[in-house]
Amino acid sequence: ITGALVDPTLDSYQWEPRRMDASVVRLQGYRSGIILGLNSLSRGSRPNSPSVSAYGLDLRYTMPQWQFRGEVIHSKSGGMTNQGYYADAFFKPFGAPKTTFLGRIERAESDFPNMVDSHLVTLGVKQVLTPWLQLDVLHSWGNHGTLSENSRGWTFQIITFIRF
Repeated sequence: ITGALVDPTLDSYQWEPRRMDASVVRLQGYRSGIILGLNSLSRGSRPNSPSVSAYGLDLRYTMPQWQFRGEVIHSKSGGMTNQGYYADAFFKPFGAPKTTFLGRIERAESDFPNMVDSHLVTLGVKQVLTPWLQLDVLHSWGNHGTLSENSRGWTFQIITFIRF
């Protein structure tokens, strides 16, 4: 069990928390290769800002060559709700330890004005080129929803790592 008081609102040039008025709690357990987590965030109303609550459930299962993970979330603020989920699958073929194939489905729904429900599917491959360099090639498709609008199509990324 983990808990904290946090400031979930970020303002421009904010270096430190200004209002530690939201509580976060996480309960996590492990059994037979499955990690299961429950999350919550709650904040009372502020002047000119409604109360906020969010609850989530996440799951991860790992077996040789495969990893599956996913999350569902439901939140409420000012009488409006958001909800969504994602599910990932990762596959590392035998004989190619630096290659990972991946797939993801995700969906987000909202009652908020000007928000269009979104769904997105992504398939791709990640290739470790050196200990400090990785190449990702991804292709995503879905509707023209608010959250998926700029995520569709091909993505090529070269990622570097700094290890501490």
